[in-house]
Amino acid sequence: MVIYETINKINGNRYIGKDSKNDPEYLGSGTLLKRAFVKHGKENFVKSILDHCETIEELNEKEIHWIEITDAVNSKIYYNIAKGGAGGDCISGLSPEKYAKYVEACSARMMGEKNSFYEKTHTAANKKKMSFPGESNPRHGIKVTEETKSRQSISAKGRYTLQWFIERYGEEGEIKYKVRCKRLSDRKLKGENNPSYRHVDKDELTNLIKTTKMNLHQLCEHFNVGSTAMYGKFKRYYNCKNLKQVKAIL
Repeated sequence: MVIYETINKINGNRYIGKDSKNDPEYLGSGTLLKRAFVKHGKENFVKSILDHCETIEELNEKEIHWIEITDAVNSKIYYNIAKGGAGGDCISGLSPEKYAKYVEACSARMMGEKNSFYEKTHTAANKKKMSFPGESNPRHGIKVTEETKSRQSISAKGRYTLQWFIERYGEEGEIKYKVRCKRLSDRKLKGENNPSYRHVDKDELTNLIKTTKMNLHQLCEHFNVGSTAMYGKFKRYYNCKNLKQVKAIL
């Protein structure tokens, strides 16, 4: 059982992980790391051993230790997004920059043709069915009691305040509170002021759609944006919902 560090030979970025089988071929399975494998090629990564362990408990403890002393979760040169150990929350402790990368990597898995609902639309009948109108709604005719309202109100009071985070997470509470405030602040920023903003030139996009057979996934990769952002460009530039409609008017 070992704690290892996988190093990207191209840019020097790293990943700290644990391997209970000490398999020399295993380089890690982190979300951002796997994305880097695709981008740079797995052959451009090398694995080095940082520590040896005798038990699973020791393995988990040492993984946490190595990730902490390198500050891998917050560092720009590490692919780690979780604090290690037996598992748990791998999102709330991320820096805004790594959180944006994590979201982008997750969305890429369902981007374009990978999405089972790619270029499909709901029928009017399905939309009506999903809206659960009238008696088809499982909560039709059910009223929330005053007791329930009071209980919900009490449980919601003080939630996500600094004190709430400190009571819930201890010493890390203040850091988690600041990270959450920063994310909420970033979400309100519009256009190029938003750190997650990706510019897509309208003329270039139009030319690619007209002169190539690129699908949605390929267009997203070309401009380095997610499918949601690209759909937003379709709406803004062409007043269309999807690529099929855009092609029809160009």
